[in-house]
Amino acid sequence: HFVCAKCEKPFYGHRHYEKRGLAYCETHYHQLFGNLCFVCNQVISGDGE
Repeated sequence: HFVCAKCEKPFYGHRHYEKRGLAYCETHYHQLFGNLCFVCNQVISGDGE
């Protein structure tokens, strides 16, 4: 099964991200690799929003 390396939930066609040879769900990828806002816990997109 193709699952998140952190929570082990299957992707079932949902978006996933890869880092260091492992696959992560969107939430855990951003949580582990620093792309979440510390205040609101939303993804930092880098497009000025």
